[in-house]
Amino acid sequence: MRRCAMKNNVLTKELAEYWTIIGGFAAWINAALKHFSHDIKGGFYTGLRKGQRRLFVLYNLFLSAYSVFVIYISHSEMLFASERKTYFVFFFSILLFLFVYNLIVFICSRYRSAVISATGKKSTLKKETVLLFGGACFFILLVSFVASFPGGISPDTENQWLQVHNGRFDDWHPVIHTLLIWLVTRIIDHYAFVCFVQITVFSIGVGLLIATLESWGFGRKHVLTAGLFIILNPYTMNIMMYLWKDSALTVLIVFIAIMMINIYFSQGAWFSKWRNAMLFALAVGLASIVRHNGFFFTLPLSVLVLFLYSRQTIKAPAAVVLTMAFVFLVKVPLYSALNVTYPHNFYQESVGIPMTILGDALIKKSHALPPKAKEFLNTLATDEEWRKNYVPGNYNSIKFTFNASDRIKAVPPRIFLKWVLQTYTNAKRESFSAVCNVTDIVWKIERGGSGFITPPPAYANNIISRALHIGFIGYFVFCLMIPVISWLFTNTGLLMLLLLLGGIFSLRRNGANALFLLVPSVCYNLGTMLLLCGPDVRFFHFNVVITLPLLFVLLAERNE
Repeated sequence: MRRCAMKNNVLTKELAEYWTIIGGFAAWINAALKHFSHDIKGGFYTGLRKGQRRLFVLYNLFLSAYSVFVIYISHSEMLFASERKTYFVFFFSILLFLFVYNLIVFICSRYRSAVISATGKKSTLKKETVLLFGGACFFILLVSFVASFPGGISPDTENQWLQVHNGRFDDWHPVIHTLLIWLVTRIIDHYAFVCFVQITVFSIGVGLLIATLESWGFGRKHVLTAGLFIILNPYTMNIMMYLWKDSALTVLIVFIAIMMINIYFSQGAWFSKWRNAMLFALAVGLASIVRHNGFFFTLPLSVLVLFLYSRQTIKAPAAVVLTMAFVFLVKVPLYSALNVTYPHNFYQESVGIPMTILGDALIKKSHALPPKAKEFLNTLATDEEWRKNYVPGNYNSIKFTFNASDRIKAVPPRIFLKWVLQTYTNAKRESFSAVCNVTDIVWKIERGGSGFITPPPAYANNIISRALHIGFIGYFVFCLMIPVISWLFTNTGLLMLLLLLGGIFSLRRNGANALFLLVPSVCYNLGTMLLLCGPDVRFFHFNVVITLPLLFVLLAERNE
């Protein structure tokens, strides 16, 4: 009995010690949470205006949810694997969301005084800086141009080149872009010359962009980093060889980014000159129609100009009105005078994600498809052809080979939507995976990115072109092999996340003005993502050109 009593006493003491440790740990956690809630979080919000605080909270809610999706939900193998596992993913996602939300508040509070050194005061634009960076960009692109002379050629560029010379314009490829090509051919009617003009204008834009950063007080380190990041990017070397509308959009957005920086630092005073208002209207108007989805960038940009800078000068809203007037004059009177024809295929071109869901289900879980949907897919290609040609998550792999768009228009949208919803109900996991695979080019953070723009072939049959082309390919491969370079140069998801993080750091200092530099890019990326049929990275090329300069501006002090 005495031995049992001694054992019980020892056990009681051990349990008491355990409870003391657990209680101490719980007290430490409680104290830490109180310190975070009252001192760190409370101190961070102190001084923020009510509207500014609400804006920060809303932005952080979006950023936290976006981050949880990117880092966890999109990769979860348990989601839709079973009902119990799906609930677990949902519960864990909420916990992770709360952690990320408060982590962002903590980091913003801890480093709220950390800013990039820049005066924020305008100085004269240095011509030598424009020449240095513009010249370096032009030289590198010229080498790429010689290596792929007369420039990259694709079915899109061939079609537009034909329109330039037969005068029959089809807005399948934006006519305004075709007209810009036609305008250059009035000087020299040669494909290589038009490509040469494109890289020249782009190089001038890059030089002006870097010189603009310098003129607002950024030091050599940031100016050089931004310049080299643009100039040495292999995607830029590749896409600028093609006369694509994507290349034209990039050129225009480079000049728009210059204007955005001037507007942001001057707090709208840049609009005080009518010349600037008209330049804004011309650049933004062209960008709105040079790609059919360009409005995803220009519309939020115009709305923010009205919302943020209309009080500074009447010329700010006037610039937006001039933009709309320019678009109207081009799209209505000019296109009518040119007898432009319009493709009636918006429905067929907007079902990339739904068709990817149906295609993935056919390959991975065909019994989940409604019988009519499976019958329709088999009219596009046989089951064997689907399995041989279709790449899961890439509707483009089957779209053009079997003229899928022509067949889709025969299916009423209501019926098509019904098929997709039934497929999702029967194959949730496969449907979710399909959506992630077709859109991850925008948000996924991985080494090497996806949807590579391959260098154009060496068309000229001479030793110089072949040697340069080998070097061209070699540099492209080299950039993909080095982890850090590969991540930064080729990953749209990483660049967008960096811009979003820069935005939340800037929100506390600059309020809604910070949104002016990031919302247009984010809206374009997410909006265009919903129309994707495959990993078309060229749609998002301008991100690798303007993201780093805009990020530096967001993290810099702004002259008040």
